[in-house]
Amino acid sequence: MKAPPISAYTALSLTARLAIGLHCFTDYCQTRELKHTEIDAFLDDMWGLPLAITSPEAFTAWEEKHPHLVEVGLGDEFSDEFQAVLRHKNISPQELRHIIESVIEIVFASFYGAPQNQQSLDSLRSVIAATTGYGVPPAPPSLFAASLFADNHGWGKPLTGSMRDQWRFANT
Repeated sequence: MKAPPISAYTALSLTARLAIGLHCFTDYCQTRELKHTEIDAFLDDMWGLPLAITSPEAFTAWEEKHPHLVEVGLGDEFSDEFQAVLRHKNISPQELRHIIESVIEIVFASFYGAPQNQQSLDSLRSVIAATTGYGVPPAPPSLFAASLFADNHGWGKPLTGSMRDQWRFANT
């Protein structure tokens, strides 16, 4: 399966790129039949970011409650129980860690300084490359075309809860 060139995502905001990465991760997990409460918590947390960047207080509250898979993406180990699930599903922990790290780095590298446009695109490219091998196409850039890197210092225009939910539950 051939994904669009990374240039198709260049105009999109960091938030839109994260959404595409999260769709890739979700579809990868579905394709690999990987279900777990840690995955649900990770997805809920990361989909919370578009609403958390609306104020410093909301961001601080969001940042203080990350689930374990976010920490895995930042270097921690998978729990023993989660590793057992991966073994049972014949999923490489290194491969899954790489996907999680890449999803996280789409936005995390831009939290405390200037938006990291190229690093964000490189991280999105890594997610897409890792997941298309399992027949998972990335969400179409057109779905997120209203959220542009040119707006709000790379983050795009703020999303409402319903807009975020439209993105999250879009049939890609």
